[in-house]
Amino acid sequence: MGLDFSHTEAHWSYSGFNRARTRLVAILGYDFDVLCDHSVPAPKSLLEDSIAPIIFHSDCDGDISPEHCKTTAPRLRELIAAWPEDDFDRQQFEMLAAGMDDAAEANEPLEFC
Repeated sequence: MGLDFSHTEAHWSYSGFNRARTRLVAILGYDFDVLCDHSVPAPKSLLEDSIAPIIFHSDCDGDISPEHCKTTAPRLRELIAAWPEDDFDRQQFEMLAAGMDDAAEANEPLEFC
């Protein structure tokens, strides 16, 4: 049980996906727990960042449009590039980015399952 996606074999537990997103936003200088507090507005710069579809997406359903996949995949690769190659989250994010590429190429949304 956990989070799966269309177009890729990437998989996390729900808590693992939140941990991975926590790591992503930390690179950008934000605290994921603060971002999840809906009483505090998210910074405009982060909302406009092409990584936003991953950061602010529900972790259990929905999809990311092909248009967002095109811009989110390269940004995701950029953010994880310094992580060790054997890092689990990096490996999963690399698979997720490849799935985003495939979804965009097929003009299909990347679905969260």
